[in-house]
Amino acid sequence: MRWLLKRSWFWPGAAFMLVVVCAGYLLIPVGGSKAKYGKIHVGMEASDVEDLLGGNVWFDWTEIEWTHDERCEAGRWLRTGTLSWNDEDGNTIQVTFGRSRVTGKSFTPTTVSFQELMKLRIKRSIRALWP
Repeated sequence: MRWLLKRSWFWPGAAFMLVVVCAGYLLIPVGGSKAKYGKIHVGMEASDVEDLLGGNVWFDWTEIEWTHDERCEAGRWLRTGTLSWNDEDGNTIQVTFGRSRVTGKSFTPTTVSFQELMKLRIKRSIRALWP
């Protein structure tokens, strides 16, 4: 094993691999918004969509209706309107609801340039490492 450490290519190769791993950590997002958008289906409940998207959720309900089921003596609010969600990169997901069920969805990608997007990701990653 000592012969490997004495090779002229070993230490530059190890340094290069370290740089590649660090750059990948800083630049590649995990759990992107496009994947979350793909998990939203027509007919899903509003609460399920909110749980899937997590934070940064804005509801704009245009109509709220109370329903009561006599069979089980329970009631619930049926909401109609839209939900908007933004991620850190500027991508937007909008979901429309009718009677608390998904009736439509749209995905708007970010308009930020690639260089600015990489700068923002690096800043966020460094801020997360050193609070």
